[in-house]
Amino acid sequence: EICEYLGCDRIVAHPCFDGSARYPMPREREYGENIAFYTSLIPLLKKHHVYCLLENMWIQDWASKKIYTGCCSDMKEACMYIDTLNEMAGEKLFGFCLDTGHFHPTESIPDKLSAICAQNGRILLHVSRGVRWDSDHVILLDDPLLDLGREAVRNDNGHNLFYTLDYFDASINRLAAWVIGARNWQKALLIAMLEPSAPACQYEYAGDFTARMAYREAIKSLPWGAVWNYYCESRGVPADADVLAPIRAYEKEVLLKR
Repeated sequence: EICEYLGCDRIVAHPCFDGSARYPMPREREYGENIAFYTSLIPLLKKHHVYCLLENMWIQDWASKKIYTGCCSDMKEACMYIDTLNEMAGEKLFGFCLDTGHFHPTESIPDKLSAICAQNGRILLHVSRGVRWDSDHVILLDDPLLDLGREAVRNDNGHNLFYTLDYFDASINRLAAWVIGARNWQKALLIAMLEPSAPACQYEYAGDFTARMAYREAIKSLPWGAVWNYYCESRGVPADADVLAPIRAYEKEVLLKR
């Protein structure tokens, strides 16, 4: 009812999971409880014309501060859930939200993106940054984000993806977190769109992996920053070096008075 009132046709519903890394519930029981939960939503989804998105979860060992893969973090399992539920519904009512912060920091998320999109088509990509105890929702322009941007662009040029970001790091200014995080994702997509990847693909098809490596290293130093600065100027928004001034002014004139 809330989705219908807001005019939103998508809702994310986390699967049920034990959450205990050392003594998790049996997978068969977890699967059964989740199927029962989601099938109970089918009449409501049909009534209000809403599409339900499952999201990958993690299991945390609070003693060791380690993260382990949880329900729907394996793409084969996620596809099994979605295919089963859509078959039970008789129509496509279930999809997937891939939260990049719910994986272990050493996992390759772009590979998962390709796998889930190949099976389910368009998905919701929740871009955040995995750390060793949770997810940090202020994304940085690091190698994992650049790889994710490349995969997003190459995967039907991003037409298979909805993007969503959120920011709740209470240790820093939230407006700055929003601005810097959003701009970093825009940069990652821009770099991927500017990247001349065709020659690297040709080298790979020819089996010349030496040339492929040399070419991929060479394109890392291409001047994408000049394109980004022009883009900011053409849109009438501050360049990176100037974003903090209006944020500080807003903080002083508005936020501190609340």
